[in-house]
Amino acid sequence: MAPQAVPTVAIAPIAQQQRPAPTPTGQQVIPGGILVPLAGFDLGHTDPHRNTSVAELSYMTHIYPGILQYDTTTWVDIAPDLAVSWEVDSTGKAYTFKVREGTTYSDGSTVSAEDMSYSLNRMIDRPNDIAMPRSGCIRGFMENAQAIDPTTLRVNLKDPAVGFLGCVASPWISIPPKSILEEIDSGSDPGRELELDEVIGAGPFVLKNYQRGISFEVERNENYYDQPRPYLDGVRHVVVTDPSSRVAAFRTGHAHKEAVFPAFGADDDVAIREQMGDQLFVSETVGFGVGGIHINLRNAPFDDVRVRKALQLAVDREEMIELIHPSGGEAQCYYPCIFEWIYSVDDYMQLPGFRFDGHLDDVEEAKRLLAEAGYPDGFDATITFRKVGPYPDYSAIVAQQWKAIGVDLTLRPMESAAGFAAYQQGDFEINWQGTGLNFLDPDAANDLLWLPTAGRNYQGWENAEFLDLFDQEKQEVDQAKRGELLRQMTDILLDEVPYIPGTQGIGFHLQYRCVKGYTQPRALGQNNYRFDKVWLDQEEPCR
Repeated sequence: MAPQAVPTVAIAPIAQQQRPAPTPTGQQVIPGGILVPLAGFDLGHTDPHRNTSVAELSYMTHIYPGILQYDTTTWVDIAPDLAVSWEVDSTGKAYTFKVREGTTYSDGSTVSAEDMSYSLNRMIDRPNDIAMPRSGCIRGFMENAQAIDPTTLRVNLKDPAVGFLGCVASPWISIPPKSILEEIDSGSDPGRELELDEVIGAGPFVLKNYQRGISFEVERNENYYDQPRPYLDGVRHVVVTDPSSRVAAFRTGHAHKEAVFPAFGADDDVAIREQMGDQLFVSETVGFGVGGIHINLRNAPFDDVRVRKALQLAVDREEMIELIHPSGGEAQCYYPCIFEWIYSVDDYMQLPGFRFDGHLDDVEEAKRLLAEAGYPDGFDATITFRKVGPYPDYSAIVAQQWKAIGVDLTLRPMESAAGFAAYQQGDFEINWQGTGLNFLDPDAANDLLWLPTAGRNYQGWENAEFLDLFDQEKQEVDQAKRGELLRQMTDILLDEVPYIPGTQGIGFHLQYRCVKGYTQPRALGQNNYRFDKVWLDQEEPCR
């Protein structure tokens, strides 16, 4: 039987039916108005295929839809978008998508299978050696794409893949016009970014204005295929880099909802919820991703697995949770721990380095490993991190903890875009970076972090046995058998330690009650940034 991906394996913590709704049933939608979300940093690239942060996605997903999308009522089912239907052949290796007829870009040109095939093949080929970090699943699963005719797209896979439709439904797999992409790929200045007047999509909004360091504004797309949506006249993301200024802007009603990333700091979050709770709609969130330390395996001493194991053993996750996650937290896993059919949090908590009750023994073992590797007194190193969200705090804490094994870390903070560029170029020794995954399948981690084609395999890791297991598990439709293969892959990661998982906490997304039609998903929040269903009530500060 060919692997199917509809619906994706239902994950209870993500299911929408467990969550409150910000719009009471039967309440009349009020069109118009400008939604004002906060933003913590600027757009990295005007070419949507090059961006890597969920904050950048929250800008561009207003403009660029995809072939498919996740259903925003269940969060686990896959629904049509620019394609209205799809089928897979008996081999499981060939998918055919029917394009939504009559759909146009905001400039009036028709969306066709040629646009779709060009974007997909571009993600595979990466012309001009440009980085496309978030399309690793396309490279991991696909051979190529073909436009059979203007309304028929054929996608050929390397092998059957259970996670393929989830990959295509990710908002990162966006479809700009072929004509514009061809110009920037092979025109007079190949590899350049899009000019602002070339940022043209088929989504609910069109770009109105972008001023770096100030705002990113979109307005209603009158050509959007899903009329009468969007309900809003527009969205204006206000860029405020200083955390305390973001808090002030929200408290005073100058912004209607907090940034998707970085969120408010833990203390500010608690204070706002306690003091302003009757004015707010609050969504509880958990991480769906992997956050921790990328280790650059190209450089000594990090090319020695004994050193990497020592560093992993010396991380005190219990202390980290106490300092960073006041509402509660847990260790992170190589695959999101909600996939309990691989390994659960409880399974990880039995492991050296992850366990709380044996930490002193783990530190002693770390010292022994370093001495065996030729570093009895430790060594000096630099940890690089982006100056956003919790990354400065995480980096400072691990720097303090590793002093116990003689490792003296220098902190190297960088602006967001510069940090990502450094990671992509291998310009770091170790870095702390979190990665929200693109779709609801364990292969989202493989395709983004662990495969040689992965867009965030900053560590430069490759393992032949791991790749062989990947080729098996991606095709396996029996969850128990697939779980066993993924456990073997996890064991390889635990043994080679190309990356050190950190911790994650319970979070809360805050918006004023007057923002209707939007709930931050409990996990995988990036699937709901389009805002085509959002509207504003006749209350302050929205009107």
